Amino acid sequence: MQRAMWIPVLLCACASCGGRPESAAERARQLMEVWETGDVELLAEIAAPGIVYDDVPNGERFEGLEEASGYVRHVHAWAGQVDIEVTAVHGNGDAAYAEWVMTGVQDRPIPGRIPVATDRKFEIRGLTLVETRDGRIARAADYMDVLRFVVQLGGRVELPGGVVVPGGGESGPEAEVLAVVDAALERISAEDFVGLTDLMLEGAVTAAAGTSTRTGESFADIRTRDEDRAGSASGDLLERGFDPDVRISGPVAMVWLPYDFYRDGAWSHCGVDVFTLLRVAEEWRIATITYSVEQPPDCRAHPDGPPGS
Repeated sequence: MQRAMWIPVLLCACASCGGRPESAAERARQLMEVWETGDVELLAEIAAPGIVYDDVPNGERFEGLEEASGYVRHVHAWAGQVDIEVTAVHGNGDAAYAEWVMTGVQDRPIPGRIPVATDRKFEIRGLTLVETRDGRIARAADYMDVLRFVVQLGGRVELPGGVVVPGGGESGPEAEVLAVVDAALERISAEDFVGLTDLMLEGAVTAAAGTSTRTGESFADIRTRDEDRAGSASGDLLERGFDPDVRISGPVAMVWLPYDFYRDGAWSHCGVDVFTLLRVAEEWRIATITYSVEQPPDCRAHPDGPPGS
């Protein structure tokens, strides 16, 4: 009789009658599911009420379920088509970490950061640390490559000494396209029209429209590559582009580039350059340059102010 009484006790112990707490590694996987789906109800199931969640790159801490849920909602408020690939999970006892790659589209403004929707795709690589207590997440911390994220959205970061990221050391199609566009502006400023047209395809054209800085009359003009090559200009020219918007699909690229223009050190005009480029024989070449010639407020001056300021 005594032996029979012990059998259910042993069975209960083996099956962990009350349910064995989830491992930290499993909780890390579930947390990644929360981030992919935005399901804060799942977060409430797997996290302790007093969870502390650190967003390390941005220097923010979220305490309690309400704030941690707000952290998740914040990301899904500006990111669309979110997908998270968990590349590795490692755990030991009550601690674990997950390595992941998050992709999506920034199709809405990021409150307090980016006031516009760039509609650009992004890919963020990161790592999330998880600590559990009684089977629930008591603490979590995100580490991620924020600089690469900012660059992917079209941002540039100036480092001490004047180095700008992305610079010449960046790789990838967007950096290659921007390098051609930057070279075009440099050659215009140097009045090197032969060098400018060397960046173009044989059948390339340049089109301009706006208000003449000399006569004040509206104009529209289309020039061939050969006409640009034989062109000349008077005075000391400076064209400065900023805030480029790059779109690439296979061998086709487009760059929308606000610019301002100075002649002999004096303000001339501003507008938008639109470059279309084709990738031919592993090299990006300019197919068309279309630009407007305007004055504020119809266009923007460079955010750095006048040259040398």
